[in-house]
Amino acid sequence: MPPVEDIKQAHAMAVEAMLPAGPETILRALHKLRLGTASRDLSEDDRQAQVLLYAEHLASYPAVVVNEATEHLLSNARFFPPLADVLAACEERSEKPRALLRCLEGMLELAAGRPAFLCGSQPWLRVSSYLRENYR
Repeated sequence: MPPVEDIKQAHAMAVEAMLPAGPETILRALHKLRLGTASRDLSEDDRQAQVLLYAEHLASYPAVVVNEATEHLLSNARFFPPLADVLAACEERSEKPRALLRCLEGMLELAAGRPAFLCGSQPWLRVSSYLRENYR
């Protein structure tokens, strides 16, 4: 197993990466998505209300997740997607980072001598593989 300080540092980085996106990041991603897709003809008030509704629901997701989800939708959706599709794209992109965070938390518990839920029999190897595959 790697040194505990390395696990703590990786955990702190993972926690920081999972902090919710700020309003500016969310609004920029939604604006880009709106510009890149066709949408219904809405009044300015309805358009603003729609953006605020989407932003409210996206507020708990990290910036990287929001950006990856909207980029995916921008590349694959011809029309401005419904809120459910945007949230589904965010959830899908949240799975691996959440799993990594749980794994690191399990490694910290194990290092402290407490029983822990681990991601496999050698969690440090799976974390290393995950990092290599997803953060080159």
